[in-house]
Order: sequence, then C-alpha cells, then structure tokens
Amino acid sequence: MVNGKKVEKMEKKGTNTSIVNISSMSSERAGGSIAYCASKAGVDMLTKYMGQELV
Repeated sequence: MVNGKKVEKMEKKGTNTSIVNISSMSSERAGGSIAYCASKAGVDMLTKYMGQELV
C-alpha cells in the first residue's frame, strides 16, 4: 500500500527514481522462525512483482 502511493507520487513528478526493499537471506533458506522467513519471502516477491508491473 505504501509503495503504491509512493509510485503514484513519483510518476506525477516524472523523476527517475528507485524503490529499494531490504529483506534477508532467510527468504531463500530454511532456518530460524517460520514467520520471519515467510515475511522476508513476502517482501522479496512484492519487490519482484512491483518491478514487473512498473516497467
């Protein structure tokens, strides 16, 4: 939701900017808390999805 609103503002300004999301290697490897790993995997997929949608 936040990224979507930021994208709208960036498109209105017409500037060449980037969105950077930071997650963890836990999104790709099992270990530790399942909730932590799942949330980091969600951030990774959101970033990939937004990258495809915004091109």
